[in-house]
Amino acid sequence: MKPFIKIVLIVISLLLTLFLGVVIYVNANQTLMSEEKAKQLVEKRYDGKVKNIQLRKNETEFDVHFISEYSEYRIIIDRKNESVKQMTKTKSIHKPKTKEQKDKEKRKVSGVKIGESEAKAIAKKHVGGTFVAMKRHQSKQTEYYAVTQHVNALEGANVMINRVTGKVTSVSWFTREAAIENGGQGQTATTTPSNTPSVVEPSNALAPPQNTLQTPYTHADDDNWDDDDSDDEDD
Repeated sequence: MKPFIKIVLIVISLLLTLFLGVVIYVNANQTLMSEEKAKQLVEKRYDGKVKNIQLRKNETEFDVHFISEYSEYRIIIDRKNESVKQMTKTKSIHKPKTKEQKDKEKRKVSGVKIGESEAKAIAKKHVGGTFVAMKRHQSKQTEYYAVTQHVNALEGANVMINRVTGKVTSVSWFTREAAIENGGQGQTATTTPSNTPSVVEPSNALAPPQNTLQTPYTHADDDNWDDDDSDDEDD
């Protein structure tokens, strides 16, 4: 019985040795994720750019320095699974103000008003289309441009623009078919700012009818009434 047990133990030892050898061989020859592939993975998944990528000490992970539009991140890539293992925000990026933003702030402080050409450009950027007409509106607080645009073959828009800030305060859409029926002049109604109440004059057509009383008709009004009656009796 003892020789049989010895044989079984020997066989088990050989199998374990063979299994360990295979594992070691596979690990030694396993193809890990390349640096270029890791970079492509990050930039494809997230909107930004890889600034730096380094191999960590265990050589099975990448340490990636990644920059998006408003933030910087540290990303750990698992080279075996070819996946993102960890992502940490390290810094916020404050973008410098654009020239348009700076100009708006200057106008707001100094009270300088935008010109008609700039108002046209703002309206076109906001709704698109072709410029048709422009009017100025004055409220107690500030002034506005009302810019009419033909956006496409069917629609148009009236764009209200603050003359000081250059900000679009409202947009009123209309159909161009109605404008053609009105003689091709376009829609003249404009959208007024919410802080400027509109005054509507009462229409005469809506006024209640006047209470006109007529004098009742009587026979006394007929000068010949008595004569006619006498004639009938004689007959």
